Amino acid sequence: MNERPHSIEAEQALLGSLMVNDDAYDLVSPDLRPDHFYEPLHQRIFEVSQVLAARDKKITPITLKPSFENDAALSDVGGMSYLARLATSAIASVHARDYAKAIIDLAARRELINLGTEMRGRGEHMPVEQSPDEALDEAEERIFALRSQFRGKQHQGGTIGTYAERAVEAAREAVHLERIPGLATGIGPLDEKLRLRNGHMIVVAGRPGSGKSSLVLSTALNVATGGHGVYFASLEMPGEELATRAISAVASQDGGTAVPYFRIERGQLDEQELDRINRARSTLAELPIFFDTRRALRIGQIAAGARRYAKQLRKADRELSLIVIDHIGKARDSGRWGSDKTNAVSEVSSDIHALAGDMNIPVIAVSQLNRAVEARDDKRPVMSDLRASGTIEEDAHLILTVFRPAYYLEREKPDLKDVNKHADWETAMRQAKHHLDVVIAKQRGGPTGPVSIWCDISTNTFRGGS
Repeated sequence: MNERPHSIEAEQALLGSLMVNDDAYDLVSPDLRPDHFYEPLHQRIFEVSQVLAARDKKITPITLKPSFENDAALSDVGGMSYLARLATSAIASVHARDYAKAIIDLAARRELINLGTEMRGRGEHMPVEQSPDEALDEAEERIFALRSQFRGKQHQGGTIGTYAERAVEAAREAVHLERIPGLATGIGPLDEKLRLRNGHMIVVAGRPGSGKSSLVLSTALNVATGGHGVYFASLEMPGEELATRAISAVASQDGGTAVPYFRIERGQLDEQELDRINRARSTLAELPIFFDTRRALRIGQIAAGARRYAKQLRKADRELSLIVIDHIGKARDSGRWGSDKTNAVSEVSSDIHALAGDMNIPVIAVSQLNRAVEARDDKRPVMSDLRASGTIEEDAHLILTVFRPAYYLEREKPDLKDVNKHADWETAMRQAKHHLDVVIAKQRGGPTGPVSIWCDISTNTFRGGS
């Protein structure tokens, strides 16, 4: 069997550098782990080096010696003289990070080979009648885990001077270009208060029928209309239904009266409206937005799909700028929690948070609210109504709760025989019909509070005014 990719020389040179350069360990320790080393003895030497560094002790052959006095593997290669030889083969600390990266890259290649071997074995021994879906899901999950494990930590840290320089540069750009950093939602009242920032997890939460999915779809369409790529994982709504809502929104802005999506679905259209929805279809066909409508996906599978679409976009000189997941409750967890839904949702939330950071783009995650809202006289949601609210609140950078008064008023319609009550109800419905309350419940580095939006759920339209 061929040896797995490795470089004993690189491992020796790096370990030697730790023994002679005081700053070498600090340069490599954020990324390098013992299991990245191929040689087991080198793994143990690095483990002991970690312990010494944590105790603020120097890493030298002398300080390492007590941990290896009875180590057979070290004795086989010369005992203490081997540690001394490592020190003489040391590289300059300025090169330590490059050597660490080479060691990590080789470890990643070994893990990929291991995964490929395992998947080959699964494929060869899988019964003919068994669907390969489970094995493919496992492969995607493992690749996602490997990518997170070995991906460079570009955003890991820096001095305050480094970040201050970036902050001033961003402010200068915002002044000269008159543009706030981050993606605009395309919905005026929201854009006055927030932006969708790279690496941020954005939660949009509401009860069924509140308009949260429609609001998120409208945002995705607006972002794509600006030329930014969008990957929309719809774990509940079929692609045709999403497209119908999008067609309704575009066609309703194309002159004439509104074209509600339910009339499009039922074919209740005249010839002029047919022309308008056909023009809307052509407009939508040009947008860089991909609908993934597979059910019960894990976040790793969504990440893999998003990366594939990002590669397609790059070929057309475009970038993937937004991921949407509708919704958290429909995403599949690892299964380790059984019937414990709270921990399952917490796991999914943590994975979404990691996905946003890993891909360094905003990720919008739609979330259902607890039924506790329905038991209150005031149906306006609060952050504690989020399912697994503790974890989601901690993971999210931005949380929006959505409340549509007309949804509840429609269910309180009084009997026609009670003329006065019915008249009051009709007045309230007229006032509430196009009103949507979006509350910025949490925003790191930005304002919170209610935002009033004009909406027409039947045409998936959102704009300023209420």
